[in-house]
Amino acid sequence: MAINYTSDDLKQWLRTDPKFGQEWTFILNKMTMIGCKVAVESLFGRNFDGTDNQAIVSTGAKDRFEAVQWAADAMREWAGRGCSLSKPYFMYIARQWANEGPSRGHTAKCLGSTLDFLTMISRVGSRSPSFDMLSGSAPVSVDVTNVFCWVFSDRINATQNKEIIFGAKICGRGFGKDGPPGLNRKFWNTDGDGNLDSDSDEDQTHHFAGFFQFGATYGAGESRLRVALSNTGDWSIIHQKILNKGDYDLGFVAARYGNAYSKAPGFIGKAIEAELT
Repeated sequence: MAINYTSDDLKQWLRTDPKFGQEWTFILNKMTMIGCKVAVESLFGRNFDGTDNQAIVSTGAKDRFEAVQWAADAMREWAGRGCSLSKPYFMYIARQWANEGPSRGHTAKCLGSTLDFLTMISRVGSRSPSFDMLSGSAPVSVDVTNVFCWVFSDRINATQNKEIIFGAKICGRGFGKDGPPGLNRKFWNTDGDGNLDSDSDEDQTHHFAGFFQFGATYGAGESRLRVALSNTGDWSIIHQKILNKGDYDLGFVAARYGNAYSKAPGFIGKAIEAELT
């Protein structure tokens, strides 16, 4: 026998979800701000649907658990439609999570929680994934790794020829002080000998996100990574020498995680946080 529920019921149940209540609350608040809504309608042949401005949940769920699953998947389809350069409304919400969410201002936590945030809202987080949801890893379409890269670098992929104009802006207080908050000293900007350079306090989230996406696309092989790191000024091909040890090491770590994620997308945010702190 079906239960009765309203859109307000569904939103409240999502907000109190024991695992992702904080994430759903953030998304629902931002959803309202951009004029989108959760609706309950009788759908034919479907339990949920997502459009550009609505997450639609069908009537007829047998209990609260099923209704919440349908609502979460409707939200995933709505979010998936907003993850492209032509229609980036959810990509902006993900960027706001990085800058306003509970891990703001801490490099390792921000990177880890943002990746898990995107994983949750993608097909990976669903028990009934659909093609309208953001893919965890896809070779020919925008996926979690692309959006993750865009959130922190304004590039949809690591090799896009575009100036980086955006980052989480998690910066330290100046040269030789404390580096980017929440990032192990070995990943700060340094010279080839590991000594701090003049921009050692600068945000490193864009570097990690870029090489994470690079690793997801091209793998984490040393030769290929060194070519990429030469393009970012961190490795000299001519002299076969590290020019920025912090960036060099961070690039390898990021690519390794990106490569692993592309093969088996999942919630690895805590592992990334532990590695980078």
